[in-house]
Amino acid sequence: MDATALRWVLAIIGIIVIGGVYLYTVYQNKLRQRAAVKTLTQKELESGQIEDELLSQELSSISNMLDQDIVQKDITDIKINPALDANISTSQKVKQAIHLPHIMYQIDQSNLIAHVLKHADDRVLTGQEIANAFKHTGLYIDDEGFARPEDTSGALFKLANMTASGSFKDLQDPQFYTYGMVCFFDCSCYEKPQSCYEVMLKKVDELVRMMDLKVYDEDLQLLTLQHVTNTRNRLRAACSERSE
Repeated sequence: MDATALRWVLAIIGIIVIGGVYLYTVYQNKLRQRAAVKTLTQKELESGQIEDELLSQELSSISNMLDQDIVQKDITDIKINPALDANISTSQKVKQAIHLPHIMYQIDQSNLIAHVLKHADDRVLTGQEIANAFKHTGLYIDDEGFARPEDTSGALFKLANMTASGSFKDLQDPQFYTYGMVCFFDCSCYEKPQSCYEVMLKKVDELVRMMDLKVYDEDLQLLTLQHVTNTRNRLRAACSERSE
C-alpha cells in the first residue's frame, strides 16, 4: 500500500472514531437526562451532569438559613411542646436599645433563671397582641404589674415587660408597646425549682407559637436545646445539694 492510500485509510478511521465518540456522548447525555430528578432546573438538565459543587452550595444555603433563625422559623432555637396557633399581627421597628427589667438584677445571677421572648428583628409587640396571648395562655397581671400563670401552685415565675420597670400595668393603653418579654424566677425560692422551670417552658412555648417569637437567654443569645438541658441539670444539682 502506498503512502497516499495509507493516509486515506487513517483519515477514514479517525472520522469513524470521532463520530463514535460523539454518538456515545450524545447517548450518555440522554441517559443522564432521563435519570435526572424532576426538580432540577433546565440548565442542569441540559448540562448532562450534576456537579457535587451544586449540592454543596445547596446544603450550605440550608445550613445558613438554620443558623440565622432562622430558620426564621427554627430552630436551633426552642419550640418545646405543641401549643395554640394564632395569627397575631406585628408592627413597628425597634427605635431604641432593649433593656432588661431592673427586678432581674436584684436576683443573684447564680440563682436567676430567665428566658427572653422577642422578635428576631426587634419588631415591637403591641398591647393588644400581648393581652390576647395572655388570655389564651392563662396568664394574668398581678398587683405589681407582672404577668403570672393563673394556676400558681408550684409555678410562681414572673413574666415582665422588657422595660426598666418590667410592668404591664398600662397594657390596655392603645399606645402601649414593648420590645419583648422576660420569663424569670429565683430558683433559690423553690424547694423543687425543676417543676417551676418545666411549667415556665410550657408557657414560653405557647407564647412563642402564638406570637411568632424567638427565645433568648438572659444575655440575649439565641436559646438552644443544649442550654435548656444545662439549665435542667443545674436545677437538679441544686436540689440535690439542698437535700443533703
